[in-house]
Amino acid sequence: KKHSVYIMTPLFVAIAVICGISNGYHYFNRPASYDHQCNVMDYGAKGDGKTNDSAAIQKAINDCYGKGSSAQVLLPESKTFLVGPLNLKGSCDNCAFTISKDTTLLVSNDRSKW
Repeated sequence: KKHSVYIMTPLFVAIAVICGISNGYHYFNRPASYDHQCNVMDYGAKGDGKTNDSAAIQKAINDCYGKGSSAQVLLPESKTFLVGPLNLKGSCDNCAFTISKDTTLLVSNDRSKW
């Protein structure tokens, strides 16, 4: 039973993140480009799958969504980002949280982070 809890926790978090993103962003209506792009690597994310990148990704979200409109938080290609809770709330029109090709958003099982 304990093993199934660790498997289900990331699933529930992934569903919550997807629901939060889909609330204000629709893939088929996305603009051709954004006025502001915030690459999480520029905010200190490592993308190595071992370092907790939550703080760097949250800084990118806060900065980018703080622009108010036409902004994209970008997780670049071929990286693995280890994360805990992220807050995607904000009032930003036409904003996106983009997970690029071959990129993994790995949810931490460390209960102390939640």
